[in-house]
Amino acid sequence: MSVKFLQLLYLFQEYGYLIIFTGTFFEGETTLVLGGLLSHQGHLNFWIVVSIAVFASYSGHLVFYFLGKTASPWILLKFPKFQMKIQQAEGLIRRHETTSLFITQYIFGLRLASALAFGILDMKIIKFLSLQLISCILWAILFTSLGYWVGDSCDTIVRNMEWAILIILIIGFFSTIIGRKIFDYWLRSR
Repeated sequence: MSVKFLQLLYLFQEYGYLIIFTGTFFEGETTLVLGGLLSHQGHLNFWIVVSIAVFASYSGHLVFYFLGKTASPWILLKFPKFQMKIQQAEGLIRRHETTSLFITQYIFGLRLASALAFGILDMKIIKFLSLQLISCILWAILFTSLGYWVGDSCDTIVRNMEWAILIILIIGFFSTIIGRKIFDYWLRSR
């Protein structure tokens, strides 16, 4: 093992849960997959990673939802491009609130922006809180399990942990880019 990998492993052993919290508060698919991989390797606890991810992502959504609900005039005045995008997506979001809330959970770059948009568009608070909690739980279990499964596969296929982490980062990056492009195409076609 190289020195860089040992340093990364040390950081995750010392601050892994804090890294998981920070990463999943903002976006965090790659962070969560890495957390699942490291839980498979025995460096982190799987269910603690899932719990922290649920709490952090839910907290991030709440912050941006209430920011959208309370500061929407200022946000829309300050960011006119955002106002145009919300106007474009408003009809779709209003017709398919539940579906759009779940779909945007899995698209890189839209999770927090969509929470802000749901607040600006005044989605019912009870509906947002309950559906967002379910969505965050499913999201955290899915991506942590993906990392755990990759770790299991890496034990038999890839013996070098640095390659496994690189593969996870590349797959995570490309899947989020592709998912974003598909969502943008879907949104334009509406």
